[in-house]
Amino acid sequence: MTAIEDEAVETAVAEIQLLGSPSQVRLADQFARAFSESGEADTEPLRQDLRVSLRRELLLEGVPPKRVWLRISREGRHGIRAVAGVT
Repeated sequence: MTAIEDEAVETAVAEIQLLGSPSQVRLADQFARAFSESGEADTEPLRQDLRVSLRRELLLEGVPPKRVWLRISREGRHGIRAVAGVT
């Protein structure tokens, strides 16, 4: 991660601890502790909780918990690499 990405993660954890539901605060705490211990942590439980909560607040229909993710990286001057998966 870059310094900008690091700062974005720190800010997201702090904002969830400030404004999140009790469940979201607990999940953010678990994420922060795991990340500080090993340098990596699973964001999926927190993402799912946030997704359900936001969709409920916006009066949107629920969606299945599994989601497709996409990562795009640029390799060299002209190469683009894309990888998709299901969480």
